[in-house]
Amino acid sequence: MKFKIVFLFVMLTVLFSSIAIASVYNFDEKQKAFKEFIKLKHPRIKHKNLVDIIESVEKISKIYSIPDIILIGIISVESNFRIRATSYVNGRPLAYGLVQIHKRVWVDKKHNMNLVTNKIIRSWRDLYSVYNNIKAGAFILKEKIRICKTWKNRNDLDERGYDNIQECMISMYNGTKEKKYYKKVTSAIGEIFLIRYKRSGVLR
Repeated sequence: MKFKIVFLFVMLTVLFSSIAIASVYNFDEKQKAFKEFIKLKHPRIKHKNLVDIIESVEKISKIYSIPDIILIGIISVESNFRIRATSYVNGRPLAYGLVQIHKRVWVDKKHNMNLVTNKIIRSWRDLYSVYNNIKAGAFILKEKIRICKTWKNRNDLDERGYDNIQECMISMYNGTKEKKYYKKVTSAIGEIFLIRYKRSGVLR
């Protein structure tokens, strides 16, 4: 057990290095780990939806240069891979779909990340499309990465309560400075690594 915990922290440390990720996974092994993880979180998911999520993540990951495993981790925390997940406040819908897109980023036309004016979606109905929803989330996350990098260049990350860019961008996606959300996402990512290594026989 102690070895597994140490191993998990080591993998999370190297996670954001593209070279490290490439060495950990080949494409087939990565897809198998993703499928096993998604089925673990959502046992009743339809095969078509499972494939659609993984294929969409792979495509969007390349478009926005965001590691696919981070997108999978965020989807896990936000919706547990339920395509039509909807969050309500006072009986009114507030966030939609796999990555729980907040209403303000497509209703408020003055919002700098407005999904309609930036031609990411055409209407809220697109947020129940697997591809469009994940693409919208990646678009928002990319902007958060830009902001976090700006803060890092100004040496402002510590003052804003973040230890590194990864913690900053994932926490900001949820709109919070609390570490709880970041820990949930990285925990999901860690589970995927453990699944991969169990399959390879490294961990028993």
